This record gives sequence, structure tokens and C-alpha cells, in this order.
Amino acid sequence: MTQYIVPEEAMSEARDEYFEASPAAAFNILEEGDNFPLGKGFVHWFTQTSLQSELEETSFELERIEDDSNYGGAGYLCLIKMKKGE
Repeated sequence: MTQYIVPEEAMSEARDEYFEASPAAAFNILEEGDNFPLGKGFVHWFTQTSLQSELEETSFELERIEDDSNYGGAGYLCLIKMKKGE
């Protein structure tokens, strides 16, 4: 499973010119973090907090969250390891 994790302060950037140009942008069911990258497809961005909240209602358990800052990155990319609970 792939999840897109962004810092809290970057969440507003999901609503860019591609988002505004999409006919789907007018849907009232869209949530914060929904976006249309380069006008093609759909991606939902999560913050670490919002993903943890979303997973509380599932049987998935977070085993590990590690950002890329330990490997020379800026901390924007996260490795998340989950397991299916019982």
C-alpha cells in the first residue's frame, strides 16, 4: 500500500492550478488532501496525523514511520510499514 505523507504546512499546496482546473474540484465530497497531480488522475495526501487517524478505523497497524531525513532527504518522504491486524 502506498500513502502520500506530507508535512502539515504543505497540505494547502494540494489545491494548485491543476486542482482548480479540474471539473471534479467542484464536488462537495472532496476532502483536504485530495488533488489531481498535473491534471491527470487522483491522489489523496495525508499528513502523519491524518493517516494515523484514518487507520484507527481499520484493522491496519502502523509498525514503523521513518522519514527520509536520516538518508540525506528533506523529511518530505516517509516510509510507512503497516501490518494487517486480527
